[in-house]
Amino acid sequence: MAVVPTNNVEYYGTIAQNQDGTLRGTRTIILWTDFPTKAFETDETTIYNSPICPKWGSSHPEDERLICISVNVEPEDGADGRKWTIQAEYATSFVDGVISDNTSKPWQLPPYDISVSPVPYEVVLSKAYNVVIDEAGLLSVTDNQYAPSTFVKNSAGDLYLNPPTVTVYNTVLRFSYNRRDFELSWVPEYCGTVNAEAVVVLDFLISPYKGRLNNIQASRVDVNDVRGVRDLSKTYWRVDVELEIASGKEHWVELDNYGFNFMQDVDGTFTKRPIHRTLPSEDELTEYGYKPDEVSAGTAEKVPDPMPLDFLGQIASDSGGGVGNPDSETFYSLYPISWGILQLPEVYRSDSNLEGYNQ
Repeated sequence: MAVVPTNNVEYYGTIAQNQDGTLRGTRTIILWTDFPTKAFETDETTIYNSPICPKWGSSHPEDERLICISVNVEPEDGADGRKWTIQAEYATSFVDGVISDNTSKPWQLPPYDISVSPVPYEVVLSKAYNVVIDEAGLLSVTDNQYAPSTFVKNSAGDLYLNPPTVTVYNTVLRFSYNRRDFELSWVPEYCGTVNAEAVVVLDFLISPYKGRLNNIQASRVDVNDVRGVRDLSKTYWRVDVELEIASGKEHWVELDNYGFNFMQDVDGTFTKRPIHRTLPSEDELTEYGYKPDEVSAGTAEKVPDPMPLDFLGQIASDSGGGVGNPDSETFYSLYPISWGILQLPEVYRSDSNLEGYNQ
């Protein structure tokens, strides 16, 4: 079979620059053969061997810095086997205009298609920033941006029963990177998890339990040789990641301890009891706890509202012996796991040292 002249070949393509300075490109070539596939046994190998088809490792005709890293050939249905589409992908990595050796290994290229954006969350206002106003009326903040220190309390030093909510913003990173290999089981294993240890991703230092993998998906990129046969030595995986970095405590839940029961110390053994309040006379103060004789005598009743508790499950008290503020309990609803095996890229700049990238 012969291939028709170039005036019956259509070319399309794009060249774009990534944020890190590397280039990427695509070429789509549509060509028509002289004869149908079935009649003359035209197949992918014939198209691959055509001089029109780009070869793996060859340069882009419009920019020699771009190297072909993937070629795919497909016949078009309904065209009697005469029409074929060639899809070629190009990429390169260079510093100061010098092509790097990484162009021969797509899995050693820096991360690409990088974006960063905020995502809003409504949270209960429990702490505020410590703001100081000087004599000139200028504001200054003594707290870290991500660590307000002032508890939100009323003038009596008590927590508000119905504190307001405020909007905070987490940071969402989206990026892609190439790997030499990828285990399919990693998707259900790691998607939705949080980092069990501190990690650096794209120059963001993420403290433990502050990062969450919202999405991770992988696509195998098959690279064929000149015969159209998949070359396993050049096949790699494209991994797309969405990672959310919490600005506060959005990845876990903290609840204030309130309840109708408390843990009473009975001869050294803590026993759950319903909280009662005494019915004092005019010159007595209300007491909270559980005394069987008062309950039997009708001089105490169950509390109508939940009471603040401390870490031990006892009624919270203040320094003066009165009812104090509740302690909070932390609940971790997301599974923490080490992300080390994923080899997430630590840096994104083109001038960064690429050693350690999935070599």
